[in-house]
Amino acid sequence: MKEPFQVFKALADETRLRILSLLSHGEMCVSDLDAILRVGQSKVSRHLDYLKKTSLVASRRSGTLIFYRLDLDHQTPEKRVLELWKEWGEATETGRRDWESYQSLVKRLPSKEL
Repeated sequence: MKEPFQVFKALADETRLRILSLLSHGEMCVSDLDAILRVGQSKVSRHLDYLKKTSLVASRRSGTLIFYRLDLDHQTPEKRVLELWKEWGEATETGRRDWESYQSLVKRLPSKEL
């Protein structure tokens, strides 16, 4: 289990919370997240790395892309916090706008593995 302060520090950033809200809907790659958040791919990557270090996010490689998802595989205290955030994130205006942006993005892109 990670130290609780590390998990809460990870959750103390608006961009990381937005990433977690988006990932609560399923896997996404850095370019998808950047298209929605508009903070730059390197910044999205740094946030994802931070979330991976706190065991909140997991990844898998598919060809040249890396897909990220919420890491809910093991029942630990930080996973229970993620479950709560999934509910809260979906109830926020920003969370709904981000999800609508993602759905719009997917409709415009050629079919790809998501």
